[in-house]
Amino acid sequence: MAKKLLALGEDGRIVLKLPGGQVQPLPERERAYAFLLIDCSLSMAGSRLIQAKEGSLAFAREALKKGYSVGLIRFAGTAEVLCYPKDGLDALESKLQRLGVAGGTNMTDALDLAVRELAPLSGARVIVIATDGEPDSRSSSLQAAQRARTAGIDIIAIGTEDADKGFLALLATRFDLLVSVASNNLKTGISEAAKLLPRASCAKK
Repeated sequence: MAKKLLALGEDGRIVLKLPGGQVQPLPERERAYAFLLIDCSLSMAGSRLIQAKEGSLAFAREALKKGYSVGLIRFAGTAEVLCYPKDGLDALESKLQRLGVAGGTNMTDALDLAVRELAPLSGARVIVIATDGEPDSRSSSLQAAQRARTAGIDIIAIGTEDADKGFLALLATRFDLLVSVASNNLKTGISEAAKLLPRASCAKK
């Protein structure tokens, strides 16, 4: 079998050098994106929010190893994009440290914000939502989840024992993307959700 050697191409990128002087570009990994949607309602005050912050950072680190860029959306009475996937891990960590709680659980707007950002992108796209309770509106939250599925975006739903598991099962794209944990294990539940992310594939040239 003819040897293939790694070399630098004319554009400075690594290529495979074939016998006879031909070069072949290495396949590039497909871009992949995830948005963390963190419940910041009043019931998340104290240890739950601390665990959510720590779990989210651990999730982002593991997701990065699988080729994902990770953004952050907080939701309480309103929803807000705090960090975009392009902003990087340091920006995400900084925003996580400043998370605080407020009233309400506007899951619908959080899902719609994530869909708005992810829908135009190509590659694997995943929403990871972590909550400890009821959304302001179940029906509109499920409608927003359907809009995500229609756009080809997967949803991983993480809930504590206070959240309705049946509702979260409807929210998640598939039953295997539902994670139910005890409140004191929320950090682990969020961080290990990275194992559910599909690996970014190599884009065809």
